[in-house]
Formats: sequence, C-alpha cells, structure tokens
Amino acid sequence: MNTIAICDNDPLDLWLLTNQVREYLNGRPELGGALHAFNSSQAMKDALEGGEEFSLYLLDILMPGIDGIELGTEIRKRSGDVPIIYTTSSGEYALSAFQNHALRYLVKPIARQELFSALDFAFSLLDTDAGKNYTVKTREGLVSLPGKEIVLVENKYRAAIYTLCSGAAVRSVSIRGTFEEAVAPLPEDPDFTRPHKSYYVNMRYIHVLQPGVLMMDNGREISVSRSFSAGVNRDYLRFLSREEGGQE
Repeated sequence: MNTIAICDNDPLDLWLLTNQVREYLNGRPELGGALHAFNSSQAMKDALEGGEEFSLYLLDILMPGIDGIELGTEIRKRSGDVPIIYTTSSGEYALSAFQNHALRYLVKPIARQELFSALDFAFSLLDTDAGKNYTVKTREGLVSLPGKEIVLVENKYRAAIYTLCSGAAVRSVSIRGTFEEAVAPLPEDPDFTRPHKSYYVNMRYIHVLQPGVLMMDNGREISVSRSFSAGVNRDYLRFLSREEGGQE
C-alpha cells in the first residue's frame, strides 16, 4: 500500500491539503493510498525515529523548530530517494528544496491542478522504481539490489563495490572483464552517470555538481575526469529536467 505523509503546522493548511490529497486518492482507488497527517515537524520526526516509513511526503517548509528543509534532509538519510513535495507560502526556499531533490515545490494557495499533477508524477516514479533491480554476484551468492537504493558503484581491488543509501556496501566477485560488463545493465540506466572510469553514480544522490567533482549526499567526493565531464553535465541536466518536469 502507498502511504502518504503530510506535515504542516498550520491547522487550516493541513486540513485543506489533506482533503485535496484525499480527493485525489478517492478518484484513483487502484493506488490504495493511505494518509497520515502530522501537525508539527517534531511529530513527524518522532514517527520516523520510531521506524515509520512512507511512500511519499508532502512537507511545509516554514515550520517552527525543525523546518521542512531540515526534515527533508532527515528523510533523505533514512529513505533514499522517496518522493518529497514541498509546500510553502514563500518562493525564496526553492533552491534549498531542490538541493534536497524535491520532486515539486508548490506555493500556497496550492492550485488543485498543480497538486494533482505533482501527485501523478510522484506515483509514476514509484511505479517505475519498484521494478528496477540489479543482480550482483557475490561470494555468498546472488544479491538483488533495488536501483533506487544504489548511491554509487566503484571499481576497487578488481571488484565492483556497491554503496547503498543505508550506508551498507556490497562487493561483487572479482571482475574478469571490463568494469562496464561487470555492472551491466546499470550503465544503461538513465538515473546513473559515469564521472570517472572507476565510478558510476546515481544522480538522485548528487548534492552538488562542481567543476571537477561531485559532492554526494553521503559526504563522498567523486572526481569528475576531464574526458567524462561533458557527459556528466549532459546527463545531470537531463536528470534534473525529468525530476522537475516529468519524463522526456
């Protein structure tokens, strides 16, 4: 079942948004959506720390104590690339929101059509990501890794090291052919780019792209080789275009 978490400290805004999302779900029973409303960022953080997870988050930005950007950062640490839609009464936080890989940024009062469009996009991503898995041959046997949980893959010590959003690392058996062959078909995944001959990175987890280096959400710095720089820039622009406006 798809679970949607809504967080807003303003009672009226929370009521309005909850009812709009409920209207959306009532018209799409096949989604099997369930709503969870939180009237403070602390209440949602407590739920996350208690082990609760949700398929989709709608977060107000301007909240006392922990604001929506901070809350989104906490969610990213726990849930990888789960869709986050930000709502706010101010447009000045858009850049911070998108640095958190926000799916959409909706300014209040939220138009019904804009909200429904954002929800359509979110659920389309959930459907797409659900079936994307990669099989890795390890010494312990075959391991299936969800593509959305892979932060990066590194060619190290003649093995492919998969770093996951949880912080775990999965090591393949020794590479006998090329690195590309060892991690196939991942290089064909439009969510990944190759900044260096020894790396593939999931663009969902890029925090900042700077000349010559990628800063990842987990703190890793990945060098961008000169020969790969143009391809990385092209891939990342296409990725951002898909994230902000839908599939190409």
